Order: sequence, then C-alpha cells, then structure tokens
Amino acid sequence: MAEPVRRRPRSALGDEGRTLETLNRGSGLLTAAGLPLAPIEVTAATEARKESALDARKRVLVVDDNVDAAETLGLLLEILGAEVKVAHDGATALEQYAGYDPDLVLLDIGMPGMDGHEVVRRIRAEYGARHTTVVALTGWGQAEDRRRSQEAGFDAHLVKPAGGDALKAVLTAVPARRRTVDASKIEPA
Repeated sequence: MAEPVRRRPRSALGDEGRTLETLNRGSGLLTAAGLPLAPIEVTAATEARKESALDARKRVLVVDDNVDAAETLGLLLEILGAEVKVAHDGATALEQYAGYDPDLVLLDIGMPGMDGHEVVRRIRAEYGARHTTVVALTGWGQAEDRRRSQEAGFDAHLVKPAGGDALKAVLTAVPARRRTVDASKIEPA
C-alpha cells in the first residue's frame, strides 16, 4: 500500500500551517484537512495572553460515543492550545473527570447507556461542581432539548456540527484555573 501524501497548506503566512489527520479505526481510512493559520497582529496584549496561557492551560474533557468525532474535536482543541482528554461513554467520562479536574467538559447527550444528562447530573451531585463549565454538544437542538439540558445542569447548549468560531468562543470564555504544585513531590536537583 502506498504511503499517503501529506501536504502542508499554504496560508497568508506563506507555507506555515497545520495538517489535521485522523485515522478511522477499523477501515484504515485516513482523512486529512489543511488548517491554514491566519495572520495575527502581535501586540503587548497578545504576548500577555500567550504568557498567561502557559501558566494556566485549559483542561478540556470531550465526551462523545462517536469515536471519530470525539478524536477530531480533541485534536482541534489541542491546536487551539487546550490540554485534552477524550471519553466515549458516560462511565469513562466520570472516571476521567475525577482524576483530571477539567475546566471545560464538551458532552454529547445522546449516548448509549448513561446519557449526557445523567453524566452532568452526577458531576454536579458528586462535585457540587459549578467550577467546571459543562457544555452540551449534541445533535438535539429544539427548545425542549435546550430546556432539558439546562435542568440537568449544563451551562450551555451547542448543536452539532458546532463551528470553529463557536468552539473557540466557548474555550475563550471558560476561565483556566491555576493549579498549585505540591512542592513535596518535586525532587531536589
């Protein structure tokens, strides 16, 4: 089998860009999408945001039973600067939540077994957790669906497919918590 051709997209910055690739497990299908980088004006404010992002990188937990969608979203969020973990069912999401302490959870509602409504209810009950923003990312977008999401404990409701601008806005709006380092766990030099 021939090696897939990988090309970097051209952008306003010349040949600077990123290629997002995902392998559809089981079928061997490789999908690649070029994501050109847009030019930005570097200002003191931009530099300050970059430095604070290094100090407090946002942790995101993506939960979706559609493996390809979850993995691709995870890669996109990493490109946007987030630290990402991915789960494909409710039980795994709760396990990962407990050990990861995410700033943001992007949670599908329509999953087999434990659905997204039950996952967010358990997160809120177990952790009292309003410090974590939980956003429904679902194909269900009627007024009744949005009402049920709010009642279950979601902070916001996005309908699939959510555009890059909507995801970037959510990521930007969520504050990253500074986590302290336990100095007793650092080995002396």
